[in-house]
Amino acid sequence: MHSTLSIYSKITFSGTIMINSEVMHL
Repeated sequence: MHSTLSIYSKITFSGTIMINSEVMHL
């Protein structure tokens, strides 16, 4: 369960970076 939470955090962190880069690009 801890590993699943870690993976979820990685995905969320990557998604946040993608959203931020898109906003900055616009």
